[in-house]
Amino acid sequence: MRLHPSGCLAATVALLLGAAGALGQSTFRNLGFESARIIPDPSSYLYPYAVNGVSALPGWNFTPPSGGYSNILYNTVSLGAAAFSIHDSGDSMYPVMEGRYWIGLQGADQGPGTAAIWQTGQVPIDAQALTFWGILGSLQITFNGQFLPYVPIGSGVNSTIYGTDISMFTGQVGELRFSAMERTGGLIDNIQFSNQPIPEPAVFSLSALGALLFGWRFLRRQRCQGMPNFCCSECAGHVSVSIGSPRRRIAERIRYA
Repeated sequence: MRLHPSGCLAATVALLLGAAGALGQSTFRNLGFESARIIPDPSSYLYPYAVNGVSALPGWNFTPPSGGYSNILYNTVSLGAAAFSIHDSGDSMYPVMEGRYWIGLQGADQGPGTAAIWQTGQVPIDAQALTFWGILGSLQITFNGQFLPYVPIGSGVNSTIYGTDISMFTGQVGELRFSAMERTGGLIDNIQFSNQPIPEPAVFSLSALGALLFGWRFLRRQRCQGMPNFCCSECAGHVSVSIGSPRRRIAERIRYA
């Protein structure tokens, strides 16, 4: 029996995600971000939108901090500066992808400024692919400084599923890093290793490719719409303010930090 390309893609994605539980030993932690403990920092000038990053992201390192040393943004975004954030179902700006928590990476809109999350661990000895769910414009993924090109392989809940070949690093210990460079960014969740290879590009659906191309435009549109009394240009993140609001003041402080 022959499958339609979309059927092949769905079957392959099911294998990729379903194989995660049968993998060998890995020392990477909290790849789905579900170990988060949200502890707001009342001393931060971004309170209540700043939380302790160490508690929110056990197992991970991150940059840049926002709202004070070791803090990260919570259920909000920057309107210009590079920023790192954690989101949950209480965030009305962005849709839930998988589980309770997901993260956001934003490079600076103007001038230098990157955001990154990383940790060191061992790739399972039988791993063939690394997959994750996301709403992306563009992110860089590296292992021990070597770029991992990724492609859309299917659709998740309110997101696209992406995959990259990790087979050349099986059994190795190294740093896995996700980075948003200047004028790029995205939301990610549900990072997994799989013992199934990434499918050939010929089976990718047009809808998945479209999500890759237009994901960052969606993020930028939501970033504007989610900030009451704001209007920011899509090309540069410029902001004009009509009247005050708590989230408006938070975003303004992040932008000019």
